[in-house]
Amino acid sequence: AETGFQIGWEASRATPNGILPTSAKFREYKRYGALMLPSVVVTRQLGADQTMRLTSCEYNVVPSNAFDLPKPIKALIK
Repeated sequence: AETGFQIGWEASRATPNGILPTSAKFREYKRYGALMLPSVVVTRQLGADQTMRLTSCEYNVVPSNAFDLPKPIKALIK
């Protein structure tokens, strides 16, 4: 409550194995550029935990031509 940061969530997720309870916990918020993000996210499903650790985060580094169509496709559009 002091920081206003989300500490996690709980939900039921539809999977091929049926509806399963799932949760995520957000820990160790750090500043990455202008944003505060959790550097540790622990998800739990079927009693198994998966931990993701964020060590860096970059913004706006996609080259301007990253989504250009390939030349063979551009030729078809003319």
